[in-house]
Amino acid sequence: MSALREQSSDTTLTRQEICKVDNDMNTQSSGVKLFEKVFSDIRSAAKEMIPRIQEPTDMRSLEEKTAIFESSLRQAEKMFKDQDSHYRRLWERSCFLEAALNASQEKTIQMKRGLHEEKMKECEIFKSQIITDHCRELLPIVKSLEDMRKICVKNEETFLKERTLLQQSLEDMRNICVRNEETFVKEMDDLRNICVRNELAFVEEMDDLQQEIARREEDIKKLNLQLLKSCSKEDRTEWLRQIETQEEHIFILKKKEKILQDGVNTLKETVEVLRRKSDVTLGVSSESSHQLELLIEKEAQWEQEYDEIQKELKNHDKLLSGHQVNMTDSPTTRGLSSLSTDMFENDEVTLRKHNDVQTYSTEIQESSEVKEETTKNKDCSSDSAQSAPNKPVIMELLVSVDIKQTGDDQKEPFLSGLDFLPDGRLVAVDNWNWKCIILDDRLQILGTPYTFNAYPYDVVCLAQCEVAVAMYRTVCLLSVSSDNVISLTRQINTSTEVDSICCMTPTTMVVNTYDDPRPVRMIHQTGVESDFDRVLFNNKTYTFEESKCTYVPSKNTLVLTDRYAHTVYMFDTVKGTSRAVTNENIQRPIGACVGPGDTVLVCSGAKNSIVHITVDGDILCTYHVDMQLPYTLCMKNDGSRLVVSGCKEGMKKMMMYKLS
Repeated sequence: MSALREQSSDTTLTRQEICKVDNDMNTQSSGVKLFEKVFSDIRSAAKEMIPRIQEPTDMRSLEEKTAIFESSLRQAEKMFKDQDSHYRRLWERSCFLEAALNASQEKTIQMKRGLHEEKMKECEIFKSQIITDHCRELLPIVKSLEDMRKICVKNEETFLKERTLLQQSLEDMRNICVRNEETFVKEMDDLRNICVRNELAFVEEMDDLQQEIARREEDIKKLNLQLLKSCSKEDRTEWLRQIETQEEHIFILKKKEKILQDGVNTLKETVEVLRRKSDVTLGVSSESSHQLELLIEKEAQWEQEYDEIQKELKNHDKLLSGHQVNMTDSPTTRGLSSLSTDMFENDEVTLRKHNDVQTYSTEIQESSEVKEETTKNKDCSSDSAQSAPNKPVIMELLVSVDIKQTGDDQKEPFLSGLDFLPDGRLVAVDNWNWKCIILDDRLQILGTPYTFNAYPYDVVCLAQCEVAVAMYRTVCLLSVSSDNVISLTRQINTSTEVDSICCMTPTTMVVNTYDDPRPVRMIHQTGVESDFDRVLFNNKTYTFEESKCTYVPSKNTLVLTDRYAHTVYMFDTVKGTSRAVTNENIQRPIGACVGPGDTVLVCSGAKNSIVHITVDGDILCTYHVDMQLPYTLCMKNDGSRLVVSGCKEGMKKMMMYKLS
């Protein structure tokens, strides 16, 4: 290696000397060129001087110049010879150095070739050692990596299988959910149909019961005539009192029998539907749910109670028939006397208890009795018409349309609220499709309906082009343009759930609530809520769709319907007085509105009619409407038009009447 370094250093020095010699040669070459130029100048000057020498004038000066020129020429020739000799020496030295450089390069190449081969051998040996050492270290790592790769492949296969099974399970669950949903919808339809059938059956049975009452009244009249002929005055008085007690008791028993029979039939159908639902939903288990067991137990209790009432009713029928046959039979008198007033009162309480059970198995319990004056009047009685300042009106049907589902509707429309705009257009809310629509005097839709983000319950007109819509815990204020464009103005959030809505003043609305002990409240357009401080409501919390309200501003009268108590309440908000209006034609009252002459019009759902009532509680008349279950209604401001809408599924109608 040292020899190689020395050789390399010599080569480096030789290269430096060659470069130096080249520089000197270049310098000398430039000097030679300079001399050649000087000689060329001298020659040209000599050529110019030759003609001048031939001239005879100024010979002395010419000789002097010639001598000077020859001296300069000799000096230049000497310099040229010196430079030429120096140049030759440099050239010889350059050739020598170039030969030495070539020899040194050949020697260096030979030495490098041997050294390169030696180094290559050492490199190969070193490489083999490195490979051997790395192989010893990497073999376990490679093995472990291969094992890990196999485990990953196996885990991936397992994951794919599990994912496939999971997707299949999810698909099965989705199919089961779809089937269960379809089954549930079908069962809900079955329950709804059962409820509708039971409601119609209840109405028919009530008619039968009224006929039975009329028959009993005729029998009692005949019995009274026989008593007048056969008994003394004191005996007649005693017999009349006992017969009246017996008559009322039989009437209550008949009513209990009907109600209990309806309840038993309803429970049987409900139990059967729930049993089918339980079998479909569980699939593998035939055991009844807890709710089904409770209904079965209640069914058994009601059947037992029904049997007992039937036996008791037969005994009373026997007693009454025996009394009719033999007026003077003392055992019969003793049997009639045994019917005490306490038993009658207990039966009346039991009847009120069973009246709370509705045909679709919804139990509604009243927390207290309303201690108010109850007015009972007959349909369109002449006495009421004469004493009241208002008179019945004549309703003439103008337009009747069937409410059908259209392409834009997700469900069959259900118009839960109606009201007239001042210009005669009708505004309505479609509860099931979340819409607000405008209709003309032919009940045809105008413009494009406005779509809400929740269920609208009721609507009322506040001003010329402003309406308010009640929606759960919100009251939406909408503007309606002359070209039937509906837009949202703002929303008022309420502290309680609201259902129906009506107008008290142009800036104050009245809403009825549900699931709240305050059944009716006032809401200002600024959002301020207040209560009717002077009104003492009955201690009852209504559920959804159980009551509706309206307000008669000129009479300061608040109207509240109680659907399942078959009662319409009239509250004087100034005096604080109240009336509870009941009548055989007021059955399932729900929607109400202000009628002609500051009266009240109420939908009697179970009677398919509209009841006309004064604010004093007098019934003016009952108007039958050709629709099932009338639900909501509204009257035009001038009292010339009335629109009614029904809620019977599959048979919904909307009718416009002319009032005169």
